[in-house]
Amino acid sequence: MTTKQQYDDISQLYDQFIPEPAGMIEFYLDIPKKKSKILDLGCGSGRLAFALAEQGHEVHAFDISPGMIGRAQEKLNERTDLTGKLTFGVSDIRELQIQDQFDFIFITGGVFEYLLTIKEQRKVLDKVKSLLKPNGKFVMDIISPPQICPYSSRQGDGGGKTPNATEGLVHSWNEVKFDHYRQVVFTSSFFEAYDPTGKLQDKYNFRFLSRYIMPSEMYHLLENCGYCVDEFYGNYNRAPFRNGSEFMIVVASHTESKETQT
Repeated sequence: MTTKQQYDDISQLYDQFIPEPAGMIEFYLDIPKKKSKILDLGCGSGRLAFALAEQGHEVHAFDISPGMIGRAQEKLNERTDLTGKLTFGVSDIRELQIQDQFDFIFITGGVFEYLLTIKEQRKVLDKVKSLLKPNGKFVMDIISPPQICPYSSRQGDGGGKTPNATEGLVHSWNEVKFDHYRQVVFTSSFFEAYDPTGKLQDKYNFRFLSRYIMPSEMYHLLENCGYCVDEFYGNYNRAPFRNGSEFMIVVASHTESKETQT
């Protein structure tokens, strides 16, 4: 079963099973300092997209899963106050076919890690750059490599075997295996949902492949694709990236934008 099919299957339970890491939504809401045109790639069920639109931004959001976009559209149909501010579409970020430009482009939730080769990563970064306005910003977050923060120590993404919970009714944990030669992680995510009496209601096993990236590799990749790394954080509180940081959060802009400013 492909990752897209698995997201389709879990789409109606996604908001219940998979909470956003603490501080993630607030971090992205704080980036635009004025009303902006924003592209949200890998939007899932639209949680960040809705939050941005509620702040008055014009948001265009895409995800590879028709099921996830269907769920997002269901929620949007109940929000007439967001008419004209928020649109959803189905697209693989590797095959995105839009002709527009944006003040900000966000790839959140580790979606960039689903690109398993440097060729795919470069293709997406080149496309993103072509869609940015001259002074636009590209922001993405991914999980740090296991050499930086062991998966058994992770909390924000529900890693290791430590259960996290949504209102105390959902338990989840991950089991991971590594192919360090290819920098590929094989992850099995397990979810169990309980009713208020503690009775098991549903369970699900989500399997996927992802590719981790070393910090120096990330800098090199972005610079070779024509970006300037403006900020490099280790968490959503904007702490500097360091050994033990669970996340790698990049804020980047056009290299030519920096040259124009100087």
